Amino acid sequence: MKILKILTISCLLFSLAASAQDSDKAMNDALTKICSCVKEGNATCIGAYFGTSVSLDLMGSENMYGKEQAMQVLKDFFSKYKAKNFSTPHKGGQQVKYVVGTLLTHGGESFRVSIFVKPNGGKAQVQRIIIEKE
Repeated sequence: MKILKILTISCLLFSLAASAQDSDKAMNDALTKICSCVKEGNATCIGAYFGTSVSLDLMGSENMYGKEQAMQVLKDFFSKYKAKNFSTPHKGGQQVKYVVGTLLTHGGESFRVSIFVKPNGGKAQVQRIIIEKE
């Protein structure tokens, strides 16, 4: 009986650890995709990772937006500043994953972009995006 309890607990712990690793991988995969969307200047692609609302801070103007409005704000930004490249030297986080990178535009501008993502209902969800002119 004691061995059965130990085996049951071991199996439970193993499944929890595997689930956490799967969730972590899913979050990292989502961040990689979001970074590709930024590099392409594709606001609709980024918006696929928005929940019902998202916090956007564009060059010091911070607001909470609904999903559609946030996508439109990003579309306006990317139409004004055509994305050329996006490098992401800083990544990390535990519950909330983040990436901080540099967006270069075809016009020669450079922006520091910070993206914060957390799990919500088993999916990665963008909580906040900060875009600052460098």
